[in-house]
Amino acid sequence: MLQNRPFRAMIVPWILDQTIVAMLSSLLPFYVQYVISPEVVCQVSSPPIPIASARCSSRMLLGIGLVCMLLAAILSMPLWQRAAMGFGDYQTWLAFNFMNAITTILFIVGQTSTLAIVLTICFAILNGAPIGRSCAFEQASHFWHRVQV
Repeated sequence: MLQNRPFRAMIVPWILDQTIVAMLSSLLPFYVQYVISPEVVCQVSSPPIPIASARCSSRMLLGIGLVCMLLAAILSMPLWQRAAMGFGDYQTWLAFNFMNAITTILFIVGQTSTLAIVLTICFAILNGAPIGRSCAFEQASHFWHRVQV
């Protein structure tokens, strides 16, 4: 493997890609609980929304966000594969990294509001699409041999 030049060129970026996905997945619970705080949104809304409502649950928002992220990843996989066939693996990989950077930055907008709850779900969907690229390219066992660096 270490004799394969494309593999050596891509191993560090691949590790960084996987680190970003792992960080996003593991930090989303903290983001929902402490930044978005749906419980606080329900308490300060006028009129107050009952705290027992599903809309006022950090766990519910987290669950919806993660399901949306995974569905977006699954649904985007064929699109990434088509893009790779049309534009080439390397160009598609660059597009993935650009999209991943842009969609991850969107989480900086977080605040405690009803709009932030909706945006969290939208941002989770947008972050799922780059995750689909990771899965789509990892399916191809010969990907490392096809990369043109």
